[in-house]
Parts: sequence; structure tokens; C-alpha cells
Amino acid sequence: MLNFLCFVALLLGLAFLIHRVVLKVASFIKQEPRHWAVRGLGLLVGGVGGFWWTSLVVSIMLSLGMPYLTQSIEERSIAGPYLAQFGGKSIDWVADHYPGAMRRQGLIPVIKFKKGQ
Repeated sequence: MLNFLCFVALLLGLAFLIHRVVLKVASFIKQEPRHWAVRGLGLLVGGVGGFWWTSLVVSIMLSLGMPYLTQSIEERSIAGPYLAQFGGKSIDWVADHYPGAMRRQGLIPVIKFKKGQ
């Protein structure tokens, strides 16, 4: 339970930090008109960030082990299995780059998807 609470605290802290950075960057961008390429790059970075956060939320929902959420993501969702796989890989990648990665067994439970979907 302590590991889960630490994970949630780190996640919320990171979300707050990212929110503050986004506000600072947005205030910088609003100061004067930017070139269309810079705006397009911002759209691309925002899309990638949204994809990453969505995959993280889907992975967290699957790791809760609630039958309704698991069934909804695995059986009823078109993009849910792909988002969960990407989210699990990105969580593992981030966890492998923090101190203590050598002693870590597994961050979240392994999620197995049904074949043919």
C-alpha cells in the first residue's frame, strides 16, 4: 500500500510540475505571434504528451484489477490494449532509469491480453 501511495504522490507531483511548466511556456508563446512551424511543433508535442498520459491512465486502470474496468479495456475498447501495452513499457522504461532499478522485481502486474482481438 505504501508503494502505491508513493507512486500516486509522485504522479501527482509530476503532473503539478508539468502543469506549471506548460503554463510558463503558454505565457511565453502568447506574448508574440509565433511561426506556423513552432505552433505545429507544439501541437505535435502536445499530442505525444496526451497519448502518453492516456496510456498511463489506462495502465493504472488495468492494474487496479477491477473486473469491469479490465473487461471494458480488454474486450470493448479498440485502442485500450495498445495504450496499455505502451503505458506498461513507458512505466518500465522510466522506472529502469531511476536509482534502485537493479533491485526492482516489477512495478505493475503483467497484463495479458486475449488472442484474436
